Amino acid sequence: MPLNGCDSLVDRVSNPVLKMFRDQAMDLLQKGATIVAATSQGVDVKSFGTSLIAFKASYDLAKGLWPSNISSTGIQTNFDRAIEAWDEALQVFDLLEKGGRGRVFENMPQWGLIASLTDNGKGLKVGIEEEGTLKGKRYVWRDKALAAKMLLGGQICFEQGKIKLLKLLPQSK
Repeated sequence: MPLNGCDSLVDRVSNPVLKMFRDQAMDLLQKGATIVAATSQGVDVKSFGTSLIAFKASYDLAKGLWPSNISSTGIQTNFDRAIEAWDEALQVFDLLEKGGRGRVFENMPQWGLIASLTDNGKGLKVGIEEEGTLKGKRYVWRDKALAAKMLLGGQICFEQGKIKLLKLLPQSK
């Protein structure tokens, strides 16, 4: 059954651009699956960062070949959110590895992502600033719990995008 009319478009793999898109999409999925596998078994910060860079580069190339009628499927949103979540996890791990501490306040860009992927901070250390220019603002600590939630959120977003994308790609012959 066609999904948003895309099947008829991507089935014509004789078109060189669509074949390039299919190949790049498969590379993107392989790199994302590598991140999921690596983070589920444990990975050091440097290796995670390297894998994330490879995923971002592959995604950037795939987006350059993206058929116009795929944009309505939400696939790009899934992958964009996976990258945002994995970026936040990487920042937290990097901070912790250097012995630092940090907080994300509700007026920061990351707050919306964190709130949406953690059911408004469920399972995280949430506080309210008591002084200074941020007095009264909620915050979460950048700690292992936040990093774990961001890894999981990134994985979920990636998997949702992967499922949608695989439905659109032509079957290998």
